Amino acid sequence: MEDKKLSIIYDTNVLVSSFLSSYNDSATVKVLDYFYDKKVNLVYSDEIFEEYLDVLNREKFGFNKNKIKELLSIIKKEGHKINPDKIGSYEFDMKDKPFYELVINKDELDKRLVTGNVKHYPKVDKIITPSELVDLIET
Repeated sequence: MEDKKLSIIYDTNVLVSSFLSSYNDSATVKVLDYFYDKKVNLVYSDEIFEEYLDVLNREKFGFNKNKIKELLSIIKKEGHKINPDKIGSYEFDMKDKPFYELVINKDELDKRLVTGNVKHYPKVDKIITPSELVDLIET
């Protein structure tokens, strides 16, 4: 990988999958570890942070509250917050719109959206799967 770190937006499903995984070598665990290990820059917006907070704390998952609190604290401290320009119409799932708005936002960062649901977004090269991020980082 180049010296310059990739700027990454994690779709909430990647965080959920990482928390659910019991395999340390799964792609979703690895991509979250890249953030903890400062191998990537995490980019988020207020709207995305609120979704992380809401979804990770859902009772149905039963995630460790301290683990959630730690992750969100590190995101606030180490992440790069951007409140992107809003786009007009969006033909895909409206819950995914904030992630798409952030990845296509015109700013100085070359961002990638990492998601387990690439079909939920328009087909653009900035939207990748966790496995594709692993390939980018480790090759």
